Amino acid sequence: MSMYVDMLSLALDGWESELSGEALVDYVLDCRRRLLVSGIGMSEDADVSLAAELAYDRALILLCRDLGMEVGPAGFTNPDNGRTRVEAMALAAGVDLTSLSNARARNARATKDRTRKDRTNGSPSPRDKGPSGGTASSRRSA
Repeated sequence: MSMYVDMLSLALDGWESELSGEALVDYVLDCRRRLLVSGIGMSEDADVSLAAELAYDRALILLCRDLGMEVGPAGFTNPDNGRTRVEAMALAAGVDLTSLSNARARNARATKDRTRKDRTNGSPSPRDKGPSGGTASSRRSA
């Protein structure tokens, strides 16, 4: 048994959550985002990268179990292959993590763009307001 499989087994054994259904999918997507941000195996901090991999793989296994599939850490001797296989199982069960992740990223960008646009359309930012509540330009003209 590989060291990664041992660590993943411990991560699963220590999991005490009641997440299921949509809440579990949200958790999987959060773990996936953190994994992609950490740059699988490319992070300057190997501990951060390893933690992100373990969290995502644990979440994937839990998701597939929630979907009624028998999945365990033994298939993660090679984590990349195990991850790809379990993601494919989730997809076959109707949970397209790539599409859901991409949609979530698009929504986050759109929200960020709207916020930025609102700020540039004359809405003063909180730091532009002084103690009296007016904007910097209204305080200067007073």
